[in-house]
Amino acid sequence: MKRILKPVGAAFLVLYLLIQLISLNLRQKTILRPSEKIIVWLAKPSQDLVGGCLDWAGGIWENYIALVDTSKLNEELKKERDGLRREITELQEVRIENQRLRQLLDMGAHGSLKLLAAEVIASGASPYERVIRVDRGKDDGVLQGMAVLHARGVVGQILTVLENHSDVLLLTDAASAVDVVVQRSRARGILRGSRPDELHFEYLPKAEDVQAGDEVITSGLDGVYPQGVTIGTVTRVDPAGEGLFLSASVRPYVDFRRVEEVMIVVGGKK
Repeated sequence: MKRILKPVGAAFLVLYLLIQLISLNLRQKTILRPSEKIIVWLAKPSQDLVGGCLDWAGGIWENYIALVDTSKLNEELKKERDGLRREITELQEVRIENQRLRQLLDMGAHGSLKLLAAEVIASGASPYERVIRVDRGKDDGVLQGMAVLHARGVVGQILTVLENHSDVLLLTDAASAVDVVVQRSRARGILRGSRPDELHFEYLPKAEDVQAGDEVITSGLDGVYPQGVTIGTVTRVDPAGEGLFLSASVRPYVDFRRVEEVMIVVGGKK
């Protein structure tokens, strides 16, 4: 069967091409004989079919090329969009960091302190010792015991010093203590670290006037922290206390979990 179809198909193809050739030649004449008109008439449907198929195939090819170009353009636009997003994020981080640093620098500009800016590079993992590490050390003039401040208040003091970094004992550590004054009543006492977000008064006489909402600042009398630096607000007062003393708690202004830059007090008056 295949042997028969092949010669027939070839003959049909040759006949079709001859008819098309004759038809094209005849179409170029201005006057056609009746027999020539019949040939043109017979060839027209096949010419229209072939022309339509070619137009359809050409349209598909053009659409394919357009889709490929569109896909490439979309990929380029996505890459450009992702790049712009990264740039926006980086610019926002720079702006936020500049704001924090400006606040820290203002601490020295409005006071009589010589401050050294430092960046937090690590935090302690121990739940018993609350410590952060900063990128300043002996090479920068940092000494053990120096006070460490933040734009919002006291952070702690230098615990250990190496050549290019130092560890800071946070104010909330149980080993930390700071001499303070209640700003409203001028009541004076000692604050010691208690919980990660709380300080506790020690040896505060019951006769002292301390109320919830009072602001607490450094007294400057402990020889570590400069006078008048904010610490936090009183959140709870228990007049019963223990023996002769009040029981009172203070929530610090500094969020120690989010501290990124600090100022080390490296000197008094400039």
